[in-house]
Amino acid sequence: MLKTDNISSEKIQELIPKVLEINDGNFEVKLQEQPAIFTTFSCVLADAAREVASVEGGLDTLIAQKAIDAKNSSTKKLTVADTQAIIDCDNEVITQRSLLADSQKKVSLLKGLLKGLEYQKDCLVQISANKRKEKEIYST
Repeated sequence: MLKTDNISSEKIQELIPKVLEINDGNFEVKLQEQPAIFTTFSCVLADAAREVASVEGGLDTLIAQKAIDAKNSSTKKLTVADTQAIIDCDNEVITQRSLLADSQKKVSLLKGLLKGLEYQKDCLVQISANKRKEKEIYST
């Protein structure tokens, strides 16, 4: 099972041929497996979206705490720009923002894969319809 902690561009590129490839020999199997695969990746996307929300919440809390700390430790009144500069240079904030960017990237990668699965479903339905029509033509 794919988990959000091992989602990367490379992993998605590795999955694309396995998940999205269709040929005459496997289209019926793909048609049957497609809902389960789509559901699996939708669940992983939900986990990734939850991770983004969690990281965003942590970042907001961290920024608020850093602003309070900056205000309390300063001997002079800080402007908004001063406070923002202190926050922007803080290593914890930089790390948390990086985690947020990574989490958002995972969501984007999974959304792209799900779009591919939606397109695959459309192709599989069309192939199936064409095969049925072909059978009707040859059986009459």
